[in-house]
Amino acid sequence: MEKTMLILCDGMRPDSIEACLNPYAKSFAQQSLVAMQGQTIMPSVTLPCIMSLFTSAMPQNHGIFTLQYAAPLTPIQGLFEQVTTQGAKCAMFYTWEELRDLAKPGSLAFSACVSEVHAPCSACDAKAVELAIEF
Repeated sequence: MEKTMLILCDGMRPDSIEACLNPYAKSFAQQSLVAMQGQTIMPSVTLPCIMSLFTSAMPQNHGIFTLQYAAPLTPIQGLFEQVTTQGAKCAMFYTWEELRDLAKPGSLAFSACVSEVHAPCSACDAKAVELAIEF
C-alpha cells in the first residue's frame, strides 16, 4: 500500500532545504518529491496560504484572508475530502489549532494537535501505523 506524506514548513522557502546543514534534512529531501519552485499566494499569511493549498482555491474563493478561520464562501472539496472519496484513509497532525479546520468533518480517520502538551510525535507515528493511514 502506497502512502503519501505532505510536510509543510510555514515560512520556509524551498531553497532553504538546500542550504540546511542538517544531513537528515538533505537525505530526506533526496528521497522525496520536493517542490523547489513552490510559490505562495497573496496575502502571504499562514492560514490563507495553507487553505489555498488544500482547496486549490484563491482567498477570494475560500474566504480566508487572515489568521482567523471562517466558513468558505462557497462549498469547496478540499484535499482531504478528495483523497477520502477515493477510498484512502487520511490523518492530520498539526502544531497550530487553527489548522484543524482544513478538514471537513468525516474526512479524517484521525487528527491530533502535536506539541509537548498534547501528543508527542512518536504517538502520532504509532497511530498512523495502527490505522493504516495512506495520506
